[in-house]
Amino acid sequence: MNTCSSREDLIEKMRDLVKRCEKALGKENEVTLTTLNDLGSELIKKEKYEEAKEVFERCLAGRMKEKLLGKTHPSVVDTVLNIANVYYFTKGYVKAGKLYERTLEKCKAQLGKDHECTNGCACNFKHCLKVSGNDEEKLEELKKAYPWLNDEA
Repeated sequence: MNTCSSREDLIEKMRDLVKRCEKALGKENEVTLTTLNDLGSELIKKEKYEEAKEVFERCLAGRMKEKLLGKTHPSVVDTVLNIANVYYFTKGYVKAGKLYERTLEKCKAQLGKDHECTNGCACNFKHCLKVSGNDEEKLEELKKAYPWLNDEA
């Protein structure tokens, strides 16, 4: 089977699954929201960034309404990072940078300073700051907190 069509088939099946989950479980159910988040990740792989952003924002809105989940819940942080990645891939570096900054400390607290997700967030945040060129002070603070960033181009 062709990979392109199989990815498209997967996306269609996931869209259908999201609809069925919303109907059976509700739009704010964590299973529905996780399925929505997974759909967004597949959309990124197919470079369908606008739809991915909409899907992640729906997911985030649902997760933020959930009384058990707060802004620091790992699922919420994951969704915010996914939205940041969409902006990053579409060269929306200022918006992406704000989202990376918002989640960096939460990633560090939850996963540790040396975790690959924390480091990826720091690296992307650095790139956003460099490209937008509007906050040298934050860039220097970031490099102090993550000295390995000084070695990168």
